[in-house]
Amino acid sequence: MEEKNTQILDDTKESEPIPTEDGSELELYEDAEMEAVEGHIAKYFGEFESVLHEIVSPDIHVDICLIPPSEERNYYTLVTMGMGAHRMNVPETLEEYELERAELLISMPPDWKFDQESMADERWYWPIRTLKMSARLPGEEDSWLGWGHTLQFGNGETYADNTQLCAVMLVGQQVGEEGANVCQLPGGEKVNFYQLIPLYQEEVDFKLENDGEALLKRMKGIGFVVDIERRNVMEDGDHEEYTFHVTLKLNARFQPRDRHELEDVLEEILSMEELGEVDGGGTMQMPSGEIEYCDIEIYLKNGDKETLEELARIVNHVKIPKGSQLLTEGTEMPVGTMEGMALYINGTELEAEVYQNCDINYAIKQMEKLMEGVGAMYSYWEGPQDTALYFYGDSYETMLQKVQGFLDEYPLCQKCVVKQIA
Repeated sequence: MEEKNTQILDDTKESEPIPTEDGSELELYEDAEMEAVEGHIAKYFGEFESVLHEIVSPDIHVDICLIPPSEERNYYTLVTMGMGAHRMNVPETLEEYELERAELLISMPPDWKFDQESMADERWYWPIRTLKMSARLPGEEDSWLGWGHTLQFGNGETYADNTQLCAVMLVGQQVGEEGANVCQLPGGEKVNFYQLIPLYQEEVDFKLENDGEALLKRMKGIGFVVDIERRNVMEDGDHEEYTFHVTLKLNARFQPRDRHELEDVLEEILSMEELGEVDGGGTMQMPSGEIEYCDIEIYLKNGDKETLEELARIVNHVKIPKGSQLLTEGTEMPVGTMEGMALYINGTELEAEVYQNCDINYAIKQMEKLMEGVGAMYSYWEGPQDTALYFYGDSYETMLQKVQGFLDEYPLCQKCVVKQIA
């Protein structure tokens, strides 16, 4: 790995971790893992010449990469390098998301001071202290950190005497392009990168009473670069309140994560046009466990005809299946422009060699290629006897016509069943 300039930090300050004497070994990345993480940071967050290197490392060795301002990014980026050597105790229900390893980052204004003399003053040092204490927390408490978690150390004191900020919330990384949020290690494990957003006490209280998404909606317009004097969003007197409730009943067989993607798109458009906000959703299943339809809950500024028609225009613009509805008290407005095709792959009655030699991902890729833009797979469902692939597009007949030859020839698609679902 390329040699970096190293700045030694004195970590013997009060409240900083002190080394244990039990003889336990530090949890460290293997050399190849460290090289992968270092390369990921340089590629996505910026080249760094300085590493803030700690003296005392009782459990994990937490270095901090200091990425200076540039023409593209007029702010400092501080990224931990070492937290991910520890595998966090993530709940079993979340195991499939591979959240066990993580690193943290925070973005500071271009005039922030990082020289050794300034670091002796808590007014400049607190972002580094917060990164390191946050990085060690999962190991110390045998817990985990992930999106939406809030951290507040001490007894609620502010970080320094020149700011009222006193806590942080973890969100997805805000620095870097697509792919910056996850680093793939040589062994296949993933390291997730989270951004720390400092909060005021009132914002922490609001988040704990509601959730992270609700707070981020309030924080629209607040940048991710730390401003120690930024406005407190809970003290805004002109915050828009959306009170008129609408349910978007989706005639779509979407898995929750696929529904979440649509929610995010709708939220962005509604927020941009100051029309309303998304407040979550749900999924209805058939007795078999297959998804029947989805709901997305929306709040608007009012329920007049013009507002509902504008919502319908937005919903149709993002393309949802025919048969969907906007439901209000006493009103049902049909929406949706796409048709749907469900393809049920037989999972029990084909020869064993077919399942061994065929790849369902290959089949999906080939079918989407054959559809030539008239349709695509949006979601799926795995049942005890078959696997359903849900395609949506301009026309059911056209989608089926495009893939019929492949269905007839590819062994895995023998005995499959095709149904129109929208």
